[in-house]
Amino acid sequence: MSPPRLVLDTNVLLSALLFRSASMTWLRAAWQSESILPLASRDTVSELLRVLGYPKFGLTASDRDDLLADYLPWCETVTIPDPPPITPDCRDPLDQPLLVLALAGRAVALVTGDRDLLTLADSFTVPILTPAEMKSRLPGWRPLAAGADRKKALDVSTQMLTPPISPPGWCGYSADGAAAFAVVAIAPEASSLPLATSDRASRFLHASL
Repeated sequence: MSPPRLVLDTNVLLSALLFRSASMTWLRAAWQSESILPLASRDTVSELLRVLGYPKFGLTASDRDDLLADYLPWCETVTIPDPPPITPDCRDPLDQPLLVLALAGRAVALVTGDRDLLTLADSFTVPILTPAEMKSRLPGWRPLAAGADRKKALDVSTQMLTPPISPPGWCGYSADGAAAFAVVAIAPEASSLPLATSDRASRFLHASL
């Protein structure tokens, strides 16, 4: 059986990646055990990168790479069509890409604690659930065994990313930065995203072809 396709909002991801709070530790284990399949788009990854760069978190470039490598390799990237799917209006425009991704990616749920999104639950075709509600609907999921390779990104392949990595002008040189590989596939415009955030990520160079 295929794992449920989920859109995880930025605050939910921050709780799972950064804070390791007791209420969210299950989520990180769930995607790394492939009990769920997180969906990502150019806009949602761009927002995650922006928020991880907030000074209040005190993250170095290497820290950000490590966090992204714990998440992006388990995602399926979704190309948003033009025009995008029609969604209900959301009070916070930064939440709109999550609704679009849920429709374009055929998600079974959007997982959030954001009240602005939760108030749309009755008018949106994809279920909008809190993390606790989502957990209750995942019977039988199991975390990765101890010692399992968390960074499965070392085996970068086209099966990991949809669509395959093919934007013109990008050269990816073998490295352990799966996060950089994934971001290149989602958002090839170097000017808008801080892709080369560490020595590892800097191996992914923008070539003038």
